[in-house]
Amino acid sequence: MRAAGQSYRAFVFDLDGTIIDSAPALQAIAATFLARHDREPLSLEQTKAFIGDGSRVFFRRMLAARDLDAADDFEQRYAAFQGDYAAGSPHDNRLFPNAGEALATLAEAGIAMALCTNKPERPTRIVLDALGLAPFFGAVVTGDTLPETKPHPGPLLHAIAELGGATGEALFVGDSEVDARTAVAAGVDFAFHEAGYARERDGIRPVTRFSDWSDFAAFARRHALAATG
Repeated sequence: MRAAGQSYRAFVFDLDGTIIDSAPALQAIAATFLARHDREPLSLEQTKAFIGDGSRVFFRRMLAARDLDAADDFEQRYAAFQGDYAAGSPHDNRLFPNAGEALATLAEAGIAMALCTNKPERPTRIVLDALGLAPFFGAVVTGDTLPETKPHPGPLLHAIAELGGATGEALFVGDSEVDARTAVAAGVDFAFHEAGYARERDGIRPVTRFSDWSDFAAFARRHALAATG
């Protein structure tokens, strides 16, 4: 953790659990798949607990929770799940309160922003377009941009590089222990959205924490170096 007066030139954001509450959408997508296999849908709490490590891990956790053994045909079943994922309504994803306004405020201030998510590219792009978020981000790194996914530092470092920034001038904003470990591995400061999907909070040591996006916007304005500055 750096000094309280640290300023940032690049702001990188996680998506699910940070900017959007995607659990209801993922719950509906999972229910579509499970219904074809005569299984009960996941609860919302189960869905939230399975989010964060990428769609493959979510899918494996879902299969295990409903006693579906996919050892022999995992790829075939996963492809079917990905089809359900892509066909799901993007409007089932909900912006966290004040998130859209906060991002718009930062964009208007000339602050460089990127997205770094383990969500696959196709549903990521669909959601960003549907919710009007795409114009805010100068770079979008998804779960299939690189061979590695978070908590490997590669995706976060790639997002920062795409913005033309340096790790010492970057802040990563996320909601989970996966995001916190990613920031530590990359040597980047971390801001913690406490209203998200974290399962293990004790080890998270952010430079700031927030539940209301308007509070984060105020923090960012105080600590931002505008891209044009």
